[in-house]
Amino acid sequence: MIIKKLQPINFMPQYYYRIIQPSSILVLIPLFSSAFVQSPILSYFFYYDDFLHFFQAANTEFLEFIITPYGGHLYLTRNLFFFIFYKFFGLRAEFYFIIVLSTHILNVFLLFNFIKKLTSHLYLAAFGATLWGIYPINEGALGWYSAYGIVLTSTWLLLILYDVSRVIQNEIHLTRMRLVKWQLLLIAAATSYGLGLAISLSFVIVIWFFMYGEIKRKKATLNMLYIALLIPLMYIFMLSSYQVSTGLSHAVTQAGRMVRFISPSYWSEIFIMFFGGALLGLIVSLIWMSLSPKIRENRLIPFGPFLALAALIALVYGDQLIDLYISSVLR
Repeated sequence: MIIKKLQPINFMPQYYYRIIQPSSILVLIPLFSSAFVQSPILSYFFYYDDFLHFFQAANTEFLEFIITPYGGHLYLTRNLFFFIFYKFFGLRAEFYFIIVLSTHILNVFLLFNFIKKLTSHLYLAAFGATLWGIYPINEGALGWYSAYGIVLTSTWLLLILYDVSRVIQNEIHLTRMRLVKWQLLLIAAATSYGLGLAISLSFVIVIWFFMYGEIKRKKATLNMLYIALLIPLMYIFMLSSYQVSTGLSHAVTQAGRMVRFISPSYWSEIFIMFFGGALLGLIVSLIWMSLSPKIRENRLIPFGPFLALAALIALVYGDQLIDLYISSVLR
C-alpha cells in the first residue's frame, strides 16, 4: 500500500501574497510617523503674509493674482493652488492645513520609493523617509501656509527623482514625452517658491551625475539645460507682465541679479558664461582623457554641466572677473 504525502491546502488567493509585501508594510512606518508628528499643524491658523495673499485673492482678478511676485519669488503655481483653495474654503484654516499635511505625506511616500529604487534596500528607504518626514524643521514650512510653495516644490522634484530612479533601473524608457514631463515639473517647481527656482537652474548637474550611459546622459542633460536657460527668461517675462498689468515700476527690481544677468547691458557676463564653460570643459576633459582610456577613445563629454557651472560663476563673480580682465590685460 502506497501512502501519498498530503499537500497543505492554501486557502489564501495568490494575489494576497503579491499585495502583502514587505515594502507595503514598511512604507506605512514613515507615512503614519510623519502624519502623527506633524499633525499639530491641523490646529494652526493663518498669520503674517497669509492675510496679504488672501486680501489679494479677494480683490484682484485671477490672472493678475497668479502672476503677482512676492519677495522675489515666482508664485505662478503656488498662487494657482492658493486661489483655487480660497474659492473653495474661504478662511477655514483647517482645510488648508489638511491639504498641506496630505502633500507632505505624499512627499514622504515619494521619498521612500525613490530611496528604495536607488538603493534596493527597504529598511534604508523606511529609515530615510521616516527621518525626513518627522524632522522638526519641516514645521516651519508646514505650519505657515504662505510657505506651502516649499512643500509643492518638494513634490515636483521628488516626482522627477522617482522617474529618474526608474530610468536608471531600466524599468521605464527615457522617451521624449518623459523629458517633457520633467521639464514641466521643473517649471512648476521654479514657480512654486524661490528655492525651486534655484534647484531648477542647477538640476542639469543632478541629471548628469545620476544618468548612466552616454546616450541617456547626453539626452537628459541637454533637455535639462534648455530649462536652465529658459527659466531666467521666464522670470523676466513674468515680472515684466506684472509690471505692465499693474503699473508698478518697482516690480522688476525684485529680479535682482538675475534680471541684470540676462539684460542687454550685461552681455559681458553672458560672454563669461560661454567662454568659461568652454575653458572649464577643456581643462576637465584633458585631465579626464589623460586618466581614462575609455574617455580618450570615445571623446564624449557632456558640455552642459560646465556651461551651468560657468553661468553660476558669471552670475556671482561676473563683475569682479570683468574688472580683473580690464585691469590686468587691457591696461
